[in-house]
Order: sequence, then structure tokens, then C-alpha cells
Amino acid sequence: MEQNETSKMIGLVACLTIITVMVALIGWYLPVLMIATIWISTLPIVFIVVKWNEKVALIVIAIGYFLFAIITQNLVNAAVISFTFAFAGLSMGYSIKRKWEFRPLFSAVTVGYLLSILGSVVLVNTISGVNQIEKHIIEPMTIFLNNIQTTLQENIAQIAEHPIYGLLFNQIEREFDVQTYIYLLSAMIPAFFIIICMMFAYFTITASKMMLKRIGLPYSYLPSFHQLQANRGTAWVYLLGYILLLFFENSTMRAAFVNILLIISVLLAMCGLSVADYFVKRAGIYRFLRVIIYVIVFFASTLVATILPLLHPFNLLLIVGILDSMFDFRKLWRTKKGEYHG
Repeated sequence: MEQNETSKMIGLVACLTIITVMVALIGWYLPVLMIATIWISTLPIVFIVVKWNEKVALIVIAIGYFLFAIITQNLVNAAVISFTFAFAGLSMGYSIKRKWEFRPLFSAVTVGYLLSILGSVVLVNTISGVNQIEKHIIEPMTIFLNNIQTTLQENIAQIAEHPIYGLLFNQIEREFDVQTYIYLLSAMIPAFFIIICMMFAYFTITASKMMLKRIGLPYSYLPSFHQLQANRGTAWVYLLGYILLLFFENSTMRAAFVNILLIISVLLAMCGLSVADYFVKRAGIYRFLRVIIYVIVFFASTLVATILPLLHPFNLLLIVGILDSMFDFRKLWRTKKGEYHG
């Protein structure tokens, strides 16, 4: 009986290894699909850790690296492919198996994805001797901004004479400086990396929750999107950080604070969207229709924001997220409807 169970385990692990390797390779050779394959290839590792343990997962990762090395004929490429799912899968499986609460679980998986990105960048930089961030992010961004400036200069006469766009162009012309924009965007690269990792982390948690539910493992204690809420401390850190930013003259300190505030603002905005999703869901609107509504409202409010920047959807969701952390709109609504009993 025990031998039969072992045989089943080896067969299942072998299948999961093949799935992981195939999905990861699809993302490697078809970069347009890489965003999807990164978190899909993480799921088998999560399953293996939760179903068995970390040692089995490490064996699968090692076998995957060996297969990647054979297929790509390059040890560095094999390591980079392995990094896309190894750290995140291990951190997710470890924390979810021990039933961590959502916030530490989310943080652990985010760190796992961040290690994947940093590990890949450091490894490739070391081997190639080329700064990959500068090559793939800063240089294309510089070309893009220079092209915008060239286009503005080539069409300066036509735009400046337009009764409406002329005023806007004068403002852009005064404020648009390529080097300033490059410096600002370069300074925010750490925040962009962390925000991307947070997105991957949430997708992985959601997909893992659905997968584990199907195989009978109870992880329903993890909140759904419409239940997400920032705590008051997060909101106060953001508000105080924003105030302190006004007093810093040191460029390094300002860059650090901008990164921190950008990360927190995205978290608060997502919690603001969670509040909106809660009330829209209560109205009985199905998930697919809710997504369509959000997209329409986003584009409509973005157009309005060209006149009134404060009404940009990100700003509105940020404000809702901050207020909800202090007043808990969902609790107030349930109390009003007699649905909350403490």
C-alpha cells in the first residue's frame, strides 16, 4: 500500500515537473506570454510544497534547471528561467501551508518575486557585463521621451496656433524637460519593480486559493478582493510621508520617499477599488460585468482628469482607500442595514 502511494506521488510530481518546465519555456521563447507564464509556472511549486514539503519542491526546481540547461544550451538562461518561479513558489507554498494571514503571506510572496527579478538582473549583469536595467528600461525610455520632444518641436507652429491646444502646449513646452523626466522615472524604478511583484503576488495567491480549494484543502480564510482593507497605520504612514517629502532637499532621501509613497499609494488605491467592488457586488452585478463597468468608468474619469487632475481614477481610489482605513465603509453599511453584530 505504501509502495503504491509512493508510486502515485512520483508520477504526480513528474507530471507537475513537466507542466512547470513547459509553461516556463513557453514564456521564455514567447515573451508576449511571459507575464501569464511566470505566475502559472509558480502554481505547481505551491501545490508540491503544500501537498508534500519544500524538499520535494527543491528537487523539482533542480530537475527543471537541468532540463532548461539542456534545452537552452546556456546555464545562465537556465538559471534565469528557474528564478521566474522558484523563489515565489517556495515562499507561497511555505507560508500558505502554515496558514499565514493575508498580509504576511502577501509580503512573503512579493519578496519571493522580487528575489526572482533581482536574482535574474544581478546574474545577467555579472555574466554579460551590461547593465540590463539601463539597456532595457532607461535607454528605451530616453529614446521615447526624445521622440516626444522632437515631435513637439516639428509641429510647434500648428499646435501653438490651435485655440485650445495652444494653451496646453505652452504649458507642456515650459515644463517638458527630457533629462528631468528621465531622472524622475529612473529614481522610481525600485517602486515599479516592487509594484509589479505585488501584482504577481496577488494573482498567485488568488490562483493558488482556487487550485487548493478544488483539491479539498481549506484556505477560504484568505480574503476575496472585495474584502481587502488597508489598516490605519498604512494610511497615516502615507500622509506623514507625503508631508515629510516637502521638507527634504537631499535628492537621495527624496527618491527614497517617492518610492515608498508610490508603493503605499498603489496599495491604498487597490483597497479603494476593493471598497467600490464590495458595493457593486452587493448590487448583484456579476464579476464579468463589474470588470466592464470599471474599465468604462476608468477611461471616462481619465478624460475628465485632463481638465480636473484631482478626478483621475487613481486619485479618487487613493482617497477612498485612505478614508476606508479610518472609517470602514463596509462595516458602516452593514451596521446601517442591521447586518453587523460585532
